[in-house]
Amino acid sequence: AKHFLNMRFRFPPTRGYAALRALASTFPAESVFVWTSNVDGCFERSGFERDRVYTTQGEMDKYQCTRCSNVWQCEEQLRAIDEAAVDGVLTDPSLGLTCTRCGATFELLLPNLRGGDWFDHAPYDETSKRLSAWLDRLVATKASVAVIEVGVGPNTPVVTRIPACAFASAVASNGGRAAYV
Repeated sequence: AKHFLNMRFRFPPTRGYAALRALASTFPAESVFVWTSNVDGCFERSGFERDRVYTTQGEMDKYQCTRCSNVWQCEEQLRAIDEAAVDGVLTDPSLGLTCTRCGATFELLLPNLRGGDWFDHAPYDETSKRLSAWLDRLVATKASVAVIEVGVGPNTPVVTRIPACAFASAVASNGGRAAYV
């Protein structure tokens, strides 16, 4: 609980997020979309519009139930656990995470983070559709675009790097201008 709270709510975003937000603010809001593998909410906490941030790997503020497939915001439960824990130890098992729909207990619950075929992507479907429509519109209108990738490592290129390159290529192939940085 403490780790998730620290990462998602307590640790402030780095200066890099502020720099990206400052750059984004030089464009109309509809001209900016974030597609990230980060699960810590730093883009949203840095001022990016939540409905224009696609978190393809999930988010640390959600848990999911393997029994009933419920996905819910878990911040309140995590805060209760953290407040009741003494030196990192929770002695009252009744405060452990439980599914908000079926009541399943911790052993049937997982963070809503991509890590296997059990990951439930449903909470991100609408944002994914908005991103896809936005990308398609930019290709169709032969837009001038800049794709900026920061901190993307070689371990999971299929998550953002390959699709971002394919998008930039599609824009250029259709007569638009694309820069991939």
